[in-house]
Amino acid sequence: MPDDFVEDIRNLVIESICSVALNAHLGLLRENRDNQDIVSLKCALKDVVELGFQLDMMPALWKYLPVPSFKKLMAALDTITDFCCHHIELALRRVEDDAKAGRQAALGLETSILEKLAKFDRQTAVIIAIDLLSAGADPTLVSLGGTLLSLAKNPSKQDRLLEEIRGILPDKDSPLTMENMKSLPYLRACIKEGIRLYPIGPGTLRRMPHDVVLSGYRVVAGTDVGIAANYQMANMEQFVPQVREFIPERWLRDETNSHLVGETATPFMYLPFGFGPRSCAGKRIVDMMMEIAIARLVRNFRIGFDSIENAFKTQFFVQPNIPFKFKFVERDD
Repeated sequence: MPDDFVEDIRNLVIESICSVALNAHLGLLRENRDNQDIVSLKCALKDVVELGFQLDMMPALWKYLPVPSFKKLMAALDTITDFCCHHIELALRRVEDDAKAGRQAALGLETSILEKLAKFDRQTAVIIAIDLLSAGADPTLVSLGGTLLSLAKNPSKQDRLLEEIRGILPDKDSPLTMENMKSLPYLRACIKEGIRLYPIGPGTLRRMPHDVVLSGYRVVAGTDVGIAANYQMANMEQFVPQVREFIPERWLRDETNSHLVGETATPFMYLPFGFGPRSCAGKRIVDMMMEIAIARLVRNFRIGFDSIENAFKTQFFVQPNIPFKFKFVERDD
């Protein structure tokens, strides 16, 4: 394996988002990873996360002075916007050409999410594409990396997951379908537990619409309030017994596992994608991407890792802090 698997995971995530959302196949996993446009896009995505965190947390000099980091952030956003506009234009042209030639109906092809939307509202389609790429790439990388690290550290859990996956994938190249993926509850439990231990971010940020008193403190309207459920509530012993242990069983609907969840636990202690109408637009894409990637990796390889201490650092989103030097040993069957 390469010295740092982070870049391979990042390539997988960007390729998957573009494939599902834009119906664009970039070739990041094979022949096209060194294409200059793709390299520029990946650099821009990194800059948005790193510079967005710096400018948001530090004194806002950029509001009054021509700060270089702000100019760099705007250039990164322009790069992502140009990329999304280009591929949406290609997608719309492709839909029009297919419609004229009658290929869409004849072949029963599905258009991408944004192809459907762009026919009615191109601007909204571009905005959603930018959000999916800029806000989806690195958080998905962290979620996937954190779950793989947890499975590598807990071989008994990895063995149980392998047993479940073999039930729907008897051979390494057996097809994954929407139907047979419904039979992977333990896989989904592993992903939830991995995200709990390695959360994407601290929680949800909301701006108060009116004055409110919180624990005796008056918070005036217009104040941004962070609800750090992902960091705090999901890592408190009163809600999650054996809080630092990777125990996917706590997410299974089984009465024998009730002791793994605190009596005062609430569904709102774990909201990695938010809740309600302002929840993450890419949740379903991320879920599907992670389930497919982990199912294929665990089915084909035994996953190991030397050390996972201080694996992540906190910026605007959580970021990898060490090289991901995974050990993938191919399975015999």
